[in-house]
Amino acid sequence: MTQRRWLPIASLVLFLSAIGSWIGAWCMNARSDRVVRQWLAPEDVQYGSYDPYALSVVEGALDWNLPRLRRRHYLFIGRGTEAPSYGHYLDYTFHPGGKDIDTHIGRSTVEWTPDGVTFVEATGHRLFVPKAMFIGGR
Repeated sequence: MTQRRWLPIASLVLFLSAIGSWIGAWCMNARSDRVVRQWLAPEDVQYGSYDPYALSVVEGALDWNLPRLRRRHYLFIGRGTEAPSYGHYLDYTFHPGGKDIDTHIGRSTVEWTPDGVTFVEATGHRLFVPKAMFIGGR
């Protein structure tokens, strides 16, 4: 009879433990949306649609598919310098070569032209985004 009385309590403890683990995993995996670095389009490059634009590197959720756990990042091109909320998002994998990711991102550059914007990683990797993908309030 004593075993039956403890069974509901043990079940409740296991259930609460599972919920706590799930909440912990969810919190760890939540996107931080921290802007790591941002580049504003120069005044001499205007797109005639909701200018000025900025390209931001933003920290995303954890990537669980890699041999070691690390944060995902994405590039955001949108209006103004506020936190990214409305614009063009692109998942991006950096190639820091074992260096601190924030330092590596800080060494990257951005080239704005009338045709679009090119993100140039410190390693030389280049990504061009045509203006049609980010102008017009996307």
